[in-house]
Amino acid sequence: MNTINKVYLIDDDEINNFICTNILRKIDFCKEVLAFESGTEALDALKQVVDLGDMSQVPDAIFLDINMPIMNGWDFLAEYRGMKDKITKKVTLFMLSSSIYQADVEKSKQFGEVADFVTKPLNADLLNDIKTKYFG
Repeated sequence: MNTINKVYLIDDDEINNFICTNILRKIDFCKEVLAFESGTEALDALKQVVDLGDMSQVPDAIFLDINMPIMNGWDFLAEYRGMKDKITKKVTLFMLSSSIYQADVEKSKQFGEVADFVTKPLNADLLNDIKTKYFG
C-alpha cells in the first residue's frame, strides 16, 4: 500500500476536525494530519508550499467540507484549479458532507479533481476503504 504522508482536513467544525484527526491518526491512515477551519486558511497554506516548490509538503489527500462560511468547498475547488498546474504530485481530493444532497454529489462529479464524495462522519471502516481504493 502506498504511503500517505500528509492529509489536509478542511472543515469549519472544530469538534469534527478533532475527532477526524484522532481517527486518522489512530488507524495510521497517514503520517501527518493538518486540520483547517476554513478553506482560505488551507488554501493559503497550500499556496505557500507550492510557491516554495516543496512538493513533499503538499498533501497526498484533502478532505474538503462543502458547507463552510467565507470560502465554501466549491470556492476552494475553483481556487485549487487555478494552481493545480503548479502541483507536480498527485493529490487525491474528497468532498466531505454531513448529508447527501444529490445535487452536491452531481456537482462534485463535474470536478475532475474530486476523487469521491464522502459522507460525514469519517470512521475507521470508511477510511480503510478509501485507503485501499485510492492508495492501495
